[in-house]
Amino acid sequence: MRFPRHAKIFRGQLDPAPVAGVLFLLVIFVLLGSLLYTPGVLVQVGSNAAGVDITVTRSNLIQFAGKTYKPEEADLQQLRQDLGGIPVGQPARLGSEPGASSRVRNQIRDMLLIEPPIAEGMLGTTNPVALVAVNPRDQFFYENQLLTKAELSAQLLDRQKAEAGNAKHLTLVLLADKGVSEETIVRLASLASEVGIREVILSTRPGTFSMRTNR
Repeated sequence: MRFPRHAKIFRGQLDPAPVAGVLFLLVIFVLLGSLLYTPGVLVQVGSNAAGVDITVTRSNLIQFAGKTYKPEEADLQQLRQDLGGIPVGQPARLGSEPGASSRVRNQIRDMLLIEPPIAEGMLGTTNPVALVAVNPRDQFFYENQLLTKAELSAQLLDRQKAEAGNAKHLTLVLLADKGVSEETIVRLASLASEVGIREVILSTRPGTFSMRTNR
């Protein structure tokens, strides 16, 4: 049994509108991807600049500032605290000896990311926000840039002026590591007040849900 076919070879012109729409979306994704904010502790890999070294040995031990750490939770937390003592302008180089475990190296890299404190039931805001990240070394990051206090103040002042005509007030959101001192938080809140920002929110992360079993 043969069925009639209605398929015909398309010989007309392609509609450029869908193609242009897809290309436009790709351009937007590329631009937004370049603006993704990745705060953390500055670590340079394979750099010859002056700084301090974090080395993973072939026996998977971690050496830093004359000390040796094991890839265990207690030692890694101590390493994280010791890294906080590095001067603000001095980078740290992360390297590994031949045969060292890439898992340990990645573990150190992940450990250096900013870890906000845990809190439950914290409220957010519907206002426009300016996000400032603070790592354990008291370095300030805004708009994907490492800034001094004076530079940060100037940037926030410009943002505050840009939002002056908005019906909602600008809110400063602090993405601060749990190891950042209260003094640093107070200084940033005071800086926000000086540039006219009325609301400051300390970013937190939710705690893990406890597992409950029915009996």
